[in-house]
Amino acid sequence: RCRQVLQAALTNHLSKLGQSKSKTAYRLYLSIFEEVTGLEPKCRSVEDFLQEFSFTAVAGQRRDSLSPVACAALSGDCKLVRALVVARASIQNHAPAMPEVLHHPDFTPLHL
Repeated sequence: RCRQVLQAALTNHLSKLGQSKSKTAYRLYLSIFEEVTGLEPKCRSVEDFLQEFSFTAVAGQRRDSLSPVACAALSGDCKLVRALVVARASIQNHAPAMPEVLHHPDFTPLHL
């Protein structure tokens, strides 16, 4: 029961975050959704992942953003991380500070 309440609350929060201009918090919470709610990790294709996480492309992200590789690493999908790197996604992006989750600035996907 508790898991269902948490899942509903996080789904609602994600819906609101998905509407905002900045996608950093949305991508962070979407990345950890399954872990936090006790669900099995999702296995996504690169195309499905890019669409679900609101990325327009594998490469070309701002260097100070939560990158596709970081999101895949946070979601625990090693096969997706590998597929993104093969597709030339950067592992050099530095995540911005996210004090709401005690996340310090400048972490790269390798830190995660």
